[in-house]
Amino acid sequence: MNTKNDKFKEFKKLSHDIQNILLTIVNNAVLLKQNTAPNTPLAKYAEIIENNSMRASEIIQEFLSNNNTQKRKIDTSILFNDIINSSLNNVPSNIKVNFVNGDPGNIIYGNYTELFRAFLNLLINATEAISGDGIIDFESTVSNKNISISVRDNGCGIHADIINNIFESGFSTKDKGRESGFGLKIVKEIIENHNGKIEVKSAVNKGTEFLITLPLFIEDKNSGQNKKILIADDDNNLRETLSELFDSFGFTSFQAKDGDDVLNFINNKNEIDLLIIDYKMPKLTGLKCIEEIRNRKINFPIILVTGVNLDEAEIDEINDSAGINKIVKKPYDFVYLKGIVESLIL
Repeated sequence: MNTKNDKFKEFKKLSHDIQNILLTIVNNAVLLKQNTAPNTPLAKYAEIIENNSMRASEIIQEFLSNNNTQKRKIDTSILFNDIINSSLNNVPSNIKVNFVNGDPGNIIYGNYTELFRAFLNLLINATEAISGDGIIDFESTVSNKNISISVRDNGCGIHADIINNIFESGFSTKDKGRESGFGLKIVKEIIENHNGKIEVKSAVNKGTEFLITLPLFIEDKNSGQNKKILIADDDNNLRETLSELFDSFGFTSFQAKDGDDVLNFINNKNEIDLLIIDYKMPKLTGLKCIEEIRNRKINFPIILVTGVNLDEAEIDEINDSAGINKIVKKPYDFVYLKGIVESLIL
């Protein structure tokens, strides 16, 4: 009879295949957007498919106690809609939430889960600052290369003698029985980790406003400079869509279906600038292939990608022994992977 622990181990093994499926969906959604006119229903649907596939992956990572979710492109209109829909469960009927969302297509680059929780925390705080009837305004506006998000309430406000302390560790004005969320110090750290800033204005009995500013993401459409990349993965759909994505940014990509293919490619005197190789493949695995490459004193950068949920000890062990430049977990945002590639060869 299977125990819960046995089922957990079985799911952990299956997570590699699940992450491959999700990554194929994500990459095809990205390609669909690239070949679709912006601000159209089809582009919107592709964005929703991409976003929800990434969120499904993040849920899997959390379930497996892997908290190292990666940064990715985020459509702010989708993020803010998710935040408002989630906050409605925490807002009493006597409080009205006015939501003014920016146009779709305003993209930031960050950790979806962290930003979601930070903004949700601000909305919950605003709710708890109001006794009786009240109003919360959640509004986003774009100016120059930034997006500004305002969370404003007409609650009790913050006294001037403590407002400078609200971002300190452990600081709270709530009764112990009402305390929720993870504190403004962590909210501030999340915002600053995304190259943003957070400001607060408040007056007693008049309300409080938190103003968050984050940089918009601007993509370089021709960053590859014909650099040559070999992509090795036994999943044909994943490999082909990833190759097409890199080609669309000016890279020259080649494909291999397993470690033996990689070594044959190298044996034929083909030169590349970088190798992206999957951890788990038939015949010759990614790690064994990398070991053979390094034994031959071949020094191009290597990125190991994996859908297996490795813990930190396993990652450290691989890093110490294999000559790998970077380990990337599936499903990754393409921009995240492309940024790593660019940092290694451009």
